[in-house]
Amino acid sequence: MSQSKSDIAPMINGDCLNFGKKVSYHASLEPSSEVERENEPYVFLGGSCNPTTWRRDIAIPILNKLNIAYYNPQCAQWGPELINCENEAKEGAQVLLFVIDTQTRSVASMIEAAHIAGTSKNLILVIYHLRNEGCTTVMGEKITERELQELIQGRTYLKYLVWKKNISVFDNIPSAIEAAQVSLKNENHQNFGVDQAKVLHVVGEKLKQQKNVAVNLDNSNSGEISITHQQKNSCLIKNFMHTVFQPVLQFFDWIQPFCNYKDVYLGGSSGSWREDVAIPILKKYGLTYGYPLEEHTCSEKFLQMERNIIERCKVLLFVITKESRSLSQMIAAAHYIGRESEKDKKRQIVLCIQDIEESTSIDGEKLSSQAVKDYNRGRVYLQNIAKQADIFLKIEEAVEKAAEYAIKYSQDS
Repeated sequence: MSQSKSDIAPMINGDCLNFGKKVSYHASLEPSSEVERENEPYVFLGGSCNPTTWRRDIAIPILNKLNIAYYNPQCAQWGPELINCENEAKEGAQVLLFVIDTQTRSVASMIEAAHIAGTSKNLILVIYHLRNEGCTTVMGEKITERELQELIQGRTYLKYLVWKKNISVFDNIPSAIEAAQVSLKNENHQNFGVDQAKVLHVVGEKLKQQKNVAVNLDNSNSGEISITHQQKNSCLIKNFMHTVFQPVLQFFDWIQPFCNYKDVYLGGSSGSWREDVAIPILKKYGLTYGYPLEEHTCSEKFLQMERNIIERCKVLLFVITKESRSLSQMIAAAHYIGRESEKDKKRQIVLCIQDIEESTSIDGEKLSSQAVKDYNRGRVYLQNIAKQADIFLKIEEAVEKAAEYAIKYSQDS
C-alpha cells in the first residue's frame, strides 16, 4: 500500500509541512510560527540537519526580513520514507540552497548537492571548511585523522564538480541568501557566485547588466563575501582566470582526442574488487575499461584527468562496498546520475550499493553507530536518486549488467 503525501510529510513538533499550491515555511521550528503563501516562488533549505540550527538561527530570519518564502525540511527524526516528500519540495523550488556544515558529516547532503549540480536546477551552495588540524568532533564524536581526510576530500571533490558547472559557492549563509534573492528576481533564474577556494568569479553577463554586481573578495579576512557595485575585483579575477586556469584547461582539451574511448568505467570504492571480479569479467567479453587514476586524491590535475576518463567511457559502473565509507565515490556517482538524466542520449549507469554493517572496521578503525548511520543514509539517498540506473547488491551481477550494456552499445553504434 502506497503512502499519501500527508502520510510521509516531515513532522516538526507534530506540525506537517504542506505541499501543492501552498508553501509552508517557518520562522522557527515551532508550529505556531507557520505561515502559508499561495503560488509563490520559494527557496528549498537543503543541507545539514540535526543537530544544526542554521535554518532557525540564520537563514529563516533573513528570509523573513526579505519577504522570501521557503521550505524547511528539517525534522526531529529523519527516516527514508521522507525522501519522496523532500524530492517533491525540491522539484517545486526556484532556488535550492544547500549548506554543508562542520557539525555533522553531511554525507547525504553532499550527495544530494552533487546530484543537483549535475542537473540544470538552480543550486546555491555554502560549504564550511573542516580544519585539517587539532581535534575535530562531529555529533559529539571525535573524528579520526583518516576519516577527517576523507570528509575534507569529499568537500573538495564537491567544490570541484560545482566549479565545473559555474555554480555558486559561498562560505557564509547571508551572502548565499543575497545571491538567492537576486536569482529569484532574475526571470531566467541564472546562477551566479564565487568559489573562494579557486578565487573564481562567475557572474552572468545578463545578471551583471541588470544588477551591475561584482564580487568583493574578503580582503579583510572577515570571513564574508559581499555583493557590491565595485568592478575592480571582477576585472582582476577575470585576468587571473585567463592567465592561470585557462592554459590548464586548454591543455586537457588538447590531450583529450588522444585518449581512447573505453567500454566501462570502474568507479567506486577502493579494494580488490576490480582486479578480483570486474576486470576478469570484462576481459572475458573482450571489453575495455577505465578506472580512477589514484584513490583519495584531491589535486585539481587528477580530478580533471579522472573527469576526462569518465567522459570517455560508454557505460558507468560505481561499486560502493560495505567495507568503505566511499564518500567521494558516492558524490561522483550522484553527480553523473544527475548529468546523464538530462541528456538526450543517456549513458547507462550501473550501481552496486552495499550498506555498512554495525561494528565494521575500516583501515583498522571501528566505526561508531552514528558513523554507520550517516554513511548508510548517504547510500539510501544515492539509491533514491538513481531511478534510471540498475542497482545491485552483488558486485558480480553489477559487472555483468555493465558488460551487457557495453556490448549492446557497441552493437548499436
